[in-house]
Amino acid sequence: MRMSHGLMVPLGMALLGIAACTGAAAPPPEADPAGGGAGGGMVDHATSTGMAAGGHEAGGGFFPAGLGDDALVARYFLAGETPGVVRDAGPGAHDLDVLTAGDNLSFGGGIGRRGLVWNRAGAEDGAVEPIGEARLRQVFAGATALTVEVVLDLMAAHRNGSRVFHFGSDNRGGRVSLQARSSHEISFTVEDQTVRLWRWLFPRERRTVVHVTFDGARPPRERVQLYANGSLVAPAFIQAAPASLMADADDRLWLGNRDGQNRSFEGTLHYAAAYRTSLPSSAVRAHVVRLLANDDP
Repeated sequence: MRMSHGLMVPLGMALLGIAACTGAAAPPPEADPAGGGAGGGMVDHATSTGMAAGGHEAGGGFFPAGLGDDALVARYFLAGETPGVVRDAGPGAHDLDVLTAGDNLSFGGGIGRRGLVWNRAGAEDGAVEPIGEARLRQVFAGATALTVEVVLDLMAAHRNGSRVFHFGSDNRGGRVSLQARSSHEISFTVEDQTVRLWRWLFPRERRTVVHVTFDGARPPRERVQLYANGSLVAPAFIQAAPASLMADADDRLWLGNRDGQNRSFEGTLHYAAAYRTSLPSSAVRAHVVRLLANDDP
């Protein structure tokens, strides 16, 4: 049970048996401004040599093979081990409460592909940093580089932007916000301004590993990039992005929604993480290998 806007609400825990497989080929990639080269289409996790061996303990969290912890802020496997909570597997212990007002949100999926499942778009359900904590604002405030990493099976979205990964408050656009505009459009907001829009056709009942990197040291119109399954996707819309982030006392991290609005998507969020660095393309591809094989701990 968790408290949401003054109401006590339950979390349904029935497995939904979501079918999933290993992603789809990306659109033709463009050159990587960081010098790492193009993503080269979908990463073949059976043949790639980018995955590191072994794991290690750090700050109480276990980091599986293939997932680096350089500048890791938080990592959520979303596998449903604890009712009503998603645990941070990273060093910061930024656990989130799972809030649902009905039957829209539950944990589901098969082994290695579990996640939070939203049955419909435009509802108020999600996972959120508890009220009164806002500890993540200390991480985001003043950041000049960031990577958002998610594994997403997207079916439908709210026309005004369903939130996938959102840090902000009230009904603003978001300090940092990865949004789905439809089943084939995704956008990124920095300091309440939409700075990128990409067209990527999310295949039904198939996972896509999405990385958005932000690097304030680059020129304003080159600071944000999106990778889908390891390939750099050319933007359909570009707006200059600021060089650093801000944070207010009431800003909170949301997965799958935002404060004060019904902005859930329809589909499954299998995994989410954030890094206070702009991951290079080589690290992105190595993470894709690991996450397409298994996005659970």
